[in-house]
Amino acid sequence: METVNIHEAKTHLSRLLERVTRGDSVIAGKADRAPGSDRAGRTRTPAAHGLHGRPASRTSRFRSHGRVEDRGAVRRATVKLLLDTHILLCAAAEPDRLPAAARTLIEDQANQLLFSATSLWEVAIKSALGREDFAVHAAMLRRGFTDNGYAELPITGAHAVAVASLPPIHRDPSDRLLVAQAIAEGVILLTADELVGQYPGPIRRG
Repeated sequence: METVNIHEAKTHLSRLLERVTRGDSVIAGKADRAPGSDRAGRTRTPAAHGLHGRPASRTSRFRSHGRVEDRGAVRRATVKLLLDTHILLCAAAEPDRLPAAARTLIEDQANQLLFSATSLWEVAIKSALGREDFAVHAAMLRRGFTDNGYAELPITGAHAVAVASLPPIHRDPSDRLLVAQAIAEGVILLTADELVGQYPGPIRRG
């Protein structure tokens, strides 16, 4: 006499019926299950548990065994930094003259760096006027930034009309347009200009 469990009886019903017709005794019933097995007798794999005994998520984003610096990099959102004209020129030609705070932000690989068409316009105008502090070709400056992973921010109509809502803190039209772009796009304007730093909005003094 042989005892088989219900699952086995359902799975091999035709074979068991042939044995019964041959005179064999077969009993279908509940068989003892090994600890950790399911009703079919299959071994269950214990679920992985994470922090505080909760089941671990399928995502590997916050692996408890990951390095602290890896988890911090995932949690931190990318910061978009729009560099003003002065910061851009220093970064391109004289990085040693950058303020320490600005240099740290620029060298942080987690930050996305942007330059504005406003700055290229300002450089082109002042370079043509013979300004020694703008003695650089705007086209070469643009290519240098794009080749080094900077993203270009064009000037839109929305940026232009946003200038009208700015308080009269700075008289320079290019700086006012940079502030308007930062506000309209929701990016941080990195500047070393004390007056620009007085504007409300996403402005950061470097």
